[in-house]
Amino acid sequence: MKNNELLALIDTFTKEFLRMSAELGIKDAELSTAARQLFDGICGGIAGEESIRFESDNGVLEIIDKNSGRLLRRYLELEYLETANGIMLTGENIAGEQAQIVYLSESAIGRIHELQGEGWDSPRCNDNDHF
Repeated sequence: MKNNELLALIDTFTKEFLRMSAELGIKDAELSTAARQLFDGICGGIAGEESIRFESDNGVLEIIDKNSGRLLRRYLELEYLETANGIMLTGENIAGEQAQIVYLSESAIGRIHELQGEGWDSPRCNDNDHF
């Protein structure tokens, strides 16, 4: 299937999804939840090579407003890097300087605790000498 045919199929599917939602009386928060489930289902069905590193020069922020329940998506010029250690978002602050937000994975936090002497109380190598 060529790219234009795929885009036409997505356009038709989207219009039909919205038409059926309106016909069934699904709107606002319920429609946002259904749209998110649809997107999650599509993304979950995409098979690819397993990777321990994902990178992008921009990203999409998706939220559900806590007051209205509406699903909002915003495209951001925000670099994204995900590894087994966690997620790092890189952008610019209001002064135009580089700024980062890092979310560490549980395994990365565990390694930090070990380096600080807060890890395992017993050796994990069965007392084998590895020097």
